[in-house]
Amino acid sequence: MSNCHLCDTQLLAQANFCHNCGTKVKSPQAAQCSSCNTINPAGTSNCLQCGANMEMPALGMDAHYKSTYPLSFQDTNSLPAQINTHFLKTLQRRVHLDYSNTSFSDYVAIFHESEFKSFFDQKASILAEATYTIHAKQMPTEKLDIDILLNSNFDRLLHQFLSQYCQQLTGDSLPATTTLYDNSTVAHDQQTALDFLHLDDQRKKFYIDLETMSPMNLQNARDSFLFAQADETIHLIFDQTIYGSCREGFALTDKGLYWKSHFKQPQQVYFDDLKILEKMGSGLNVNNLFFDVNTGVNERVFLFLQRKMGG
Repeated sequence: MSNCHLCDTQLLAQANFCHNCGTKVKSPQAAQCSSCNTINPAGTSNCLQCGANMEMPALGMDAHYKSTYPLSFQDTNSLPAQINTHFLKTLQRRVHLDYSNTSFSDYVAIFHESEFKSFFDQKASILAEATYTIHAKQMPTEKLDIDILLNSNFDRLLHQFLSQYCQQLTGDSLPATTTLYDNSTVAHDQQTALDFLHLDDQRKKFYIDLETMSPMNLQNARDSFLFAQADETIHLIFDQTIYGSCREGFALTDKGLYWKSHFKQPQQVYFDDLKILEKMGSGLNVNNLFFDVNTGVNERVFLFLQRKMGG
């Protein structure tokens, strides 16, 4: 059962309006995995983190919601330190899952000894103020709202820390140029897209100058998945086909992302409509549509789309 987000009255099954105050019932926006506590988009059948089957109660309105990042507000001065602790625990889980052949203590040493620590401390103070603002509203969704806030920020901070400071441990070759763009930067032009995606290390062919692309391949992309409007500027086309026909792959324009995978229907998401962005198994969940090229490209597209969301 779920509760009204305004008056906290327990709602009747399948109610569209609260029978106590008359407020329209909000559809669930997120759900927590009962196995690992990861926040998942509404409607997800399997947890994006651990793959466990999920039931979909409106956890955002549930008084029994279990917080992923519990905070104590008795001493507000301790909030940055609490956030620091949660971040390191999140880093530890990430290392265990993705870099199990390395030692977590090495990452902790880099965290404390590098200039990233100073940057993180500033960020933790900002997040502390934001979490206290959520707490002060005393809404039923307080725990969920804090989890979503910290989860999205931790994901960006982890990417920056691992890609900029830990490449000697992870062996990843994510582009350092992405760290030039802070959270206030919105990726909007072709050069920014190229800086984030850094596709020079990809075997598959991609095009940034359409004049170098054969008219047939460009038409194949347009017929298959690149359904851009006449006023859109195409920034790049990435060909995923074996024989270079451009009938499958993805494309970025100044307004959206277009893609088609093997044996799948073409998909598209306009940046202005981008609401859901999550890592899902080997790929990404983009507005409840599955995007997957390969691990390296997926990570870069994820970071690029985060900036498009203004994160």
